[in-house]
Amino acid sequence: MSLPNEITVVAGTYDGVLVGWNNEKDVNKLEMEFASHSHEGSVRCISVLQENGIMASGGFDESIKVFDLKKKREMGETKTHGDLGAPMCSDFATESHLLVGLVSGKIAMYKRKDWAVVHILAGHEGGISCIASHPSGKLALSGGVKDGKLNLWDLTKGRLAFVHKLKINDLDKSNTTSKKPLPRVNCIRWSTDGSMYAFCYGKHVTARDAASGKDLLDIELPARPNQICFIGENDECLACACDDGSLPVLGVGVTNDEEDQEEGLIRAVMAIEGVDRLVVGDDRLKCIQRVYGKSKYLVGIANSGGYVSVVDLAGASRALNDDVNNQSGGKEDSMSDSEKDDSEEEEEEEEEDLAEFLASVRVGSGARITTISVWSSETDQEEQSGHKQGKEKKSVEEKKDTTLKENDGNMKRKWNKDIETVKLKPDEISRARVLVDKAKKRQMKKKR
Repeated sequence: MSLPNEITVVAGTYDGVLVGWNNEKDVNKLEMEFASHSHEGSVRCISVLQENGIMASGGFDESIKVFDLKKKREMGETKTHGDLGAPMCSDFATESHLLVGLVSGKIAMYKRKDWAVVHILAGHEGGISCIASHPSGKLALSGGVKDGKLNLWDLTKGRLAFVHKLKINDLDKSNTTSKKPLPRVNCIRWSTDGSMYAFCYGKHVTARDAASGKDLLDIELPARPNQICFIGENDECLACACDDGSLPVLGVGVTNDEEDQEEGLIRAVMAIEGVDRLVVGDDRLKCIQRVYGKSKYLVGIANSGGYVSVVDLAGASRALNDDVNNQSGGKEDSMSDSEKDDSEEEEEEEEEDLAEFLASVRVGSGARITTISVWSSETDQEEQSGHKQGKEKKSVEEKKDTTLKENDGNMKRKWNKDIETVKLKPDEISRARVLVDKAKKRQMKKKR
């Protein structure tokens, strides 16, 4: 598997630096394209519009900067209002509007044409940790930092549609006070068709059907997931970037096996093994983003040590749907020691193929990564045919414009022929001049 034809990975750091890599020179290698000190303080969020490569970054300095990744230039910046605070998360609802979650617990909707705030949504207490807009652009989900709420917004009417309060579990068993801490929603994601959404809080990962609200997946992982994303042809898998450096891939939806349905078994595979929390250090996975393109299994990940990688998780997805290991479980007793050793070696090789690292880069000067975003595009035959069709449409429209202009010219000539010339008498001309002079004098008096 190789990288997409054109991919740009952008990372933000605690120092306010934005770093970008792309594969323009070498398709199979990421090289640094830019590094700029864009914000005073940490970079809180980065959002990219996949249709045209427009990127917006928000920082601790209460500023939002806009870039064009295609043309490789900065387009401008805007400041959040004083009472709203610094941005914490963001997402493009449509090509024309950007949603920004703020420290004050409010969501500001910016219009991309002039970057003016067109609407403010209030519904959280203590800040907004994450936000995700529906693919249709009509709905959005937001998670709170301290209020333990998952809010559904109706963007067409600009109001709160539904509030889901997360269950308070034993996140902090050492806390002996009566008030237990409310869980923080770490990440929210919609599926590509908008039929499902997933979110994580504490060590829990939940995926639900958007229409019925039924839980498709609800699991507690060994370590806290910092971010999640859908992968697969039909978004049948969920990849998680966890605090111990592990990357589990979970199966979403109902299995075909009736026994598994009755027992409520969850399909899962560990694409990258975790490390003990005491020694995890820089191996902690902080970010994961889906890479859109021909392959539906590519993700971009970043860890605390400043490493950014593009990983192919197709092997992990295949392992979820493979029942060979289950069938071979009853034959272990009849195997000899040598056969068991060979089978263990084969299993180890299969585990190595669960996650294939296609490219890896590192932020220099020991900078710590806060967030990443990925923009990719594929120049295939369909896009080329689309460009050709667009050019043909333009040529047809140009021909129509020329014919319309010619018709307008002919119409003007006909009207000129039909116009009758009228001759005025000298007395009437003198009267008209007198009336015009009087009108001018009246206007001069009014101005004075």
